[in-house]
Amino acid sequence: NVMKEFGPELFGVVVDPDNSSKGSWGLKGRKGTMRSVGIGTAIEGEGIHFGAIDDPLDPEAAASPAQLDSAWDWYTDAYRPRLMQGSTTLLVMSRWGLRDIAGRIEEHQAKTPGSDPWRTVRLPAIAEAPLDADLETWRDELGRADGESLWPERWPVEDLRQIQLSI
Repeated sequence: NVMKEFGPELFGVVVDPDNSSKGSWGLKGRKGTMRSVGIGTAIEGEGIHFGAIDDPLDPEAAASPAQLDSAWDWYTDAYRPRLMQGSTTLLVMSRWGLRDIAGRIEEHQAKTPGSDPWRTVRLPAIAEAPLDADLETWRDELGRADGESLWPERWPVEDLRQIQLSI
């Protein structure tokens, strides 16, 4: 719906009316489709040029070793083999522990030279400088100084600190 509304004006593209279901849609006059699937969904026969994995686990699933293993198995057995040469994956997720998908990718990358290159960008709600950082000059990926809010208009740092104290 967002692409239908803004695609023509912002990107000069139109969603193909013959290929526009909620879970799979394409652009009129263009090759390829966008397909939405969940962890565990079969994607055999699909080639992926750009994949976005968005919050693959909720807190309950992340607390289950079996569900952590299942998510990792889906990534390694179904998702990763479908990546085409030169493809990109964007993994956006809350970190729930070292055994989540991001943690396992980082662990594998450290142990296996030549494996897929990943760049980790960490954006906590409140910017956190490393312990050895010069607080006068340190800035995170977005240019925030230590202690600044990720989205100050929506979540002022005082509100975030109250949430921290409450939970």
